[in-house]
Parts: sequence; C-alpha cells; structure tokens
Amino acid sequence: MRVAVALFQHEISPRYCCAPSVDILEWDGRAVTHELMVELGTMPYPDRLELLARMGVSVLLCGAFPCAQKPLADRLGIAVVCGLCGEARTVRERLGEILASVRKPCDPN
Repeated sequence: MRVAVALFQHEISPRYCCAPSVDILEWDGRAVTHELMVELGTMPYPDRLELLARMGVSVLLCGAFPCAQKPLADRLGIAVVCGLCGEARTVRERLGEILASVRKPCDPN
C-alpha cells in the first residue's frame, strides 16, 4: 500500500493545499519498505491529487483537507485521513497503528 504524508518541513502539513511536499511511504502491513519525497510546490488541487493517483497512492494523511475536493479524491481511489498533526517522523513510526485505528476518514457528513 502506498501512503502519502502531506508535509510542511518536518511536520504534518496543517492543510494539504499548502503542503509543499509529500512523503510517499510503501507500507507492507508491518513496516515502511520504501520512501520517496515528492515536491508539490504550488501545484493546484486537481494536479496534486492526480499525481498521487498516478503514483499509486491509496491513502493520504494530512492535517486538513477541503471537503469540496473529497469527491475527486474518492474518484481517484484515494482515502483521505485528516486531523493529524505533529512530526512526520512520529507518523512514520506509528503508521501501522494510525492506519489500523482510523475509524472516521475525512468526511463532510
């Protein structure tokens, strides 16, 4: 499974739309087996999400995500998990726990 973590420097970006980069993590169910940093710069939303989809990302972890973009993420097969904060290193170390404990993905309803 490929998981994208929206970053602002070394922390989870408070808002995905402002994240200058994402860390793409390959997760085998037990550990991160590969990592790739991808610069997003000022890329607009549709392009950001389409890039993640082309890279095979199925889960996006971020601080906040605009509800208006959720349908596009759904169509592209990207589950969005928002409400995260803190150091990216901590998210990586706890990735299995985070993915297993997610009960409420970002959903406007």
